[in-house]
Amino acid sequence: MKTIFTTILFLAVSFSAYAQTDKDKSEVLKALQDFEVAIIESDSVKAENLLDADARIVEGSQIETKDEYLAHHFFSDGQFLSAMNREQVSQEVFVNGNTAWVTSKSHLSGVYNDRDLSLSSMELIVLKKTENIWRIAAVHWSSGPN
Repeated sequence: MKTIFTTILFLAVSFSAYAQTDKDKSEVLKALQDFEVAIIESDSVKAENLLDADARIVEGSQIETKDEYLAHHFFSDGQFLSAMNREQVSQEVFVNGNTAWVTSKSHLSGVYNDRDLSLSSMELIVLKKTENIWRIAAVHWSSGPN
């Protein structure tokens, strides 16, 4: 009887952890989608709410704080993404407790600043969950010719 109870308890806990991970993964992806939309729409208020207070954005040869990013590259990133067609090649989401990270590879193509571009883009985003909300703690974007 004790073995059956232990097995049932183990299965219940395992299922609960699995369901929580799926829910967290969905919430993480929603936060990333909302962030992309905020960038494209130049909605700095929405982006500010999605970024953790200590967020760092690594792009090109710079590392920016949340405030620096929102004051500088945020708007040019929006113009750039608005001009590009984005085809997602791969994406993986990892959740470990209150930390998540997402790796993505995309193909970007379009015309920006009168230049025809075809780029391979890599992205690593780290999120942390505080007060039941996933916020972006770190972003690393890199791209090169396709």
